[in-house]
Amino acid sequence: MDDLGAVQDGQTRRIGDLAITTIPWPVVPDTTWRGLVDRLIEQGQALSATIPWLILIHEPPNDSRLGAGYKSERAELTSEIISNAEPDYALFAHIHQTPEYASGDWISPIQGGIGFQAGQAERGVKPQYIVLDIKPGGWQADHSHF
Repeated sequence: MDDLGAVQDGQTRRIGDLAITTIPWPVVPDTTWRGLVDRLIEQGQALSATIPWLILIHEPPNDSRLGAGYKSERAELTSEIISNAEPDYALFAHIHQTPEYASGDWISPIQGGIGFQAGQAERGVKPQYIVLDIKPGGWQADHSHF
């Protein structure tokens, strides 16, 4: 068991009592990328039998409250990944917010788990962040509020 460490893009690792999967964002979502995602999901699902599982991925799922209805081809990929994986938690970096999507929620149920979206800070503005405290049997979250 790793007590300390980092998870690189394109890895599934156990850090303490949490399984973490980072899904790399594809330049082109080809079969090589999909094969990597499938392996990462299998590894995360195996670990999640005994500990909570968190997936990190760039864009929130299509039509989720996390993106205030934002839709894109890449968000559809996220929807597919989260639906197939069914993690306990998912953390999304941000959406490229335009005024119609700027009111999205930062926390919302997703596919049987909980999703978090950090938001996006403009240049020169303090960065958006979420602090997650995930432990077996529960979690707490705090956000830098939009």
